[in-house]
Amino acid sequence: MIKKIIIKEVDAIKFQKSKIYYHGTDSEEAAHGIIKDKLIKPPEIDPNTNAVHAAEGRVYLTLYIGTAARFAFSTETAPGEKFKLNKYNIGGQFGYIFEVEGKELSDIQPDEDDIGGILSDLYNGTNYTGITSDVPNWAKESLINLAENNLTKSKIDDLKSIDYFLINVFMYGSKLVDEMSDELKLTIIDAGAHIANKGAVKPRAYYKFDKRISEDLKEDYSNIKELSEYILLWLKK
Repeated sequence: MIKKIIIKEVDAIKFQKSKIYYHGTDSEEAAHGIIKDKLIKPPEIDPNTNAVHAAEGRVYLTLYIGTAARFAFSTETAPGEKFKLNKYNIGGQFGYIFEVEGKELSDIQPDEDDIGGILSDLYNGTNYTGITSDVPNWAKESLINLAENNLTKSKIDDLKSIDYFLINVFMYGSKLVDEMSDELKLTIIDAGAHIANKGAVKPRAYYKFDKRISEDLKEDYSNIKELSEYILLWLKK
C-alpha cells in the first residue's frame, strides 16, 4: 500500500527542493513590482471577467523555461516573427522570467489547466498536453472517476467532443482539484504539470529580454537564456 503524501510545506520542499521553477510575465509594471518587493504575489482575481485562469491566492510556476517565455511574450508574437509594440502587447518592450528555487514552495497543487487538459486527452486519445502519456494508469483512472462523479453529463460530453484547445480546460480542472487526493496531485505534478503554489514565493533571480529578439528565437524557446540578461536578486547560499 502506498503511503499517503500530505502536501504541506515540509513535504513539498522534500519533493521539489532540488528543482528550479520559472514564472514569466510580459508586463514591465508587474515585473518591476516583483523586483522591488523581491516577491511574486498571487494575482488579484477580477470576479467580473470571464477570462479567469488563476485560482485565488496562488502563484503559477513551471519547470519549463520555454513555457514561462511564452507568457513573457505577447500572444501576438511567435518565435521567428518580428515583435511589434501595439495594443495587443501593452505590457511593454521587455519581458521577464523569474527563477524560483523549489525550497520556496509551500502548499502545491497541479495547474488547473493541466488537469483539464489531461482529462481532454484521456477522453479523446490524444496527448496535446505533452504530459498525459507520462501519467500512470492508476492516476488516469482516478481522474476519469473524479470527472464522472463530479462533472455534469454536458461537461463530460464537451470533454469527449471538443478539441483541447477550444475548451475552457481551467473550468474543468478547477472543479476537480479540491477532490483530488494529495497522492494524485503529486503524481500529476511529477508527470510534468505546472504548479499552483499557495501564497507568494521569493524569486532568486530573473531573466530580462528585449521582445525584439523574437526573430532570433527558436520555435521551442530553448535559446531564451542566451538572448537574455540574467540578474540575481539574492546571493546564493
